[in-house]
Amino acid sequence: MTEYKIPFKQIDLYKVIQEKSELIQLPPGKEIIRLGQYIKVIPIVLNGAINVYRRDETGQELFLYSINTNESCAMTLQSCYNNQPSEIYAITSIETEILAIPANFMDTWINKFPEWKLFVINSFTLRFKELLNTIDSIAFHKLDERLIEYLHKKSVVINNKTLSISHKTIAIDLNSSREVISRLLKQLEQQGKVTLGRNKIKLM
Repeated sequence: MTEYKIPFKQIDLYKVIQEKSELIQLPPGKEIIRLGQYIKVIPIVLNGAINVYRRDETGQELFLYSINTNESCAMTLQSCYNNQPSEIYAITSIETEILAIPANFMDTWINKFPEWKLFVINSFTLRFKELLNTIDSIAFHKLDERLIEYLHKKSVVINNKTLSISHKTIAIDLNSSREVISRLLKQLEQQGKVTLGRNKIKLM
């Protein structure tokens, strides 16, 4: 049995996760959770990052948060716990390695393993804070400020100042238009803060 490097130290929990979970390698741009589906596994990111989105009836999309190393998705946990269809969809932003835990274990493990219960609570707390930050950013920050902050966060996740990302993807994540994002990126390039290439942005 291959052992995975997972963020749990409680011996009995560690062993049961090793036994019941599956390691999955995912390419960039892979949709791993669809809107409206019943979720069968809980993803924990071991390497890489996953972006979580909402979509309304008109097709408008809103970026909610990213799931990074040793994290899971609070919305996924909520859907699993209540056996409800997913209200979000999730796509890998870079090459990503996840640990897929069968969703039917969630409730049992909450009652059995204190460390798992704490992990679930912390996941909800972290996502709630990120959603508040998103709301604050939309309400109080100018788009150019949000854009540079967004680029820096992406850079930290991949540990690289060169980002392979399209203007359209950024526009979706920031709830803007591709034209506006392209204009702001050009302004940032003129200010010496970034260098632009074809679907590439280098932070200076």
